[in-house]
Amino acid sequence: MIVSCQIGSAEMREAFRMNLTPSFWFRSAVRNARLVIYLIVLIVILVVGTRGANSMPTRGIVGLVFAIFLLLALYLWRMHRTLEKSAKALNESCKTLTIDSQGMTAEGANGTKNFIPWSAIHRWREGRLVFTVGDAKSFRIVPKSALGEMQSAELRSALQSQIR
Repeated sequence: MIVSCQIGSAEMREAFRMNLTPSFWFRSAVRNARLVIYLIVLIVILVVGTRGANSMPTRGIVGLVFAIFLLLALYLWRMHRTLEKSAKALNESCKTLTIDSQGMTAEGANGTKNFIPWSAIHRWREGRLVFTVGDAKSFRIVPKSALGEMQSAELRSALQSQIR
């Protein structure tokens, strides 16, 4: 079975979400430690500034909430841009994916071929838009948009029989 490797950003997002691991969240927290420190400083400034007052100042609370939403929006925007760049790079590097009884062969746009035997693949997942084949660190994406219902069923049965 020969399948096109071309994917869109929605398919890339689904493949990314399906393969999230606890180490991703830990790395994400470490990379964004500076933002967490900024938030802690803002909270401390707000608390210290309101010690003598009877009530919390509305401006300070609104500013803190705005800062939190701004930092969260920037984080989500960066993640979205990273996924778009990854999808673009994948589309430029992979033209077709051949799946047979020996394994998977990815053919690049420049004609190079990369063969992955079934014995090297330990996991696969199926989502609404894509199949992902491989572990969380390195996986191939097979878009369902390139497959019909019959080919999806054929691929599903091949993955179930070849990957334990």
